[in-house]
Amino acid sequence: MDFNLAVIPGDFKVERKEEFDRNYMNQLFNLGFDLGKRGYPWMKHSPGLQRALNGK
Repeated sequence: MDFNLAVIPGDFKVERKEEFDRNYMNQLFNLGFDLGKRGYPWMKHSPGLQRALNGK
């Protein structure tokens, strides 16, 4: 079975100021849209699983 995972990059530093923060959600949407438009490099394993498989 094929598996594709998208994650929020570590350099996304917009802070959420409240539970429903319109600016945060808009920034996150724009980031995802831009990443998708450029051809997002899907991860094929979860980050924790990949470390476990590599023995690290």
